[in-house]
Amino acid sequence: SEKTAVTRIRLMVCGHGGVGKSTFARAITSENDPSGFQASLSPVAEWGTDRLVDWASRLGTLWADVAARLISDEGITGKYLANYVDTDSSGNSSPSELLISCCGKYHSIDT
Repeated sequence: SEKTAVTRIRLMVCGHGGVGKSTFARAITSENDPSGFQASLSPVAEWGTDRLVDWASRLGTLWADVAARLISDEGITGKYLANYVDTDSSGNSSPSELLISCCGKYHSIDT
């Protein structure tokens, strides 16, 4: 096969609701900082509080700003993010007791 540079590509992203399709699409089409694209794909476990706040505030939900404030106030980082979600043996996720206790301070987040 011939090696040629790709100038345009069409990509369809499929998945269940709330799994990050829109977040991914925004990251790969961002015109704000194209040179920072690779950095935007670092593992969530490496994200600091500021990066999580930025992500949460752009979720596009009614509670996004409150979620961002919770992350900021609680100092949540990607390294400890898994502590805020429980996953059962079937792979279903739900808020952990830790997250539920935090949300009590933020009445507009419905757990």
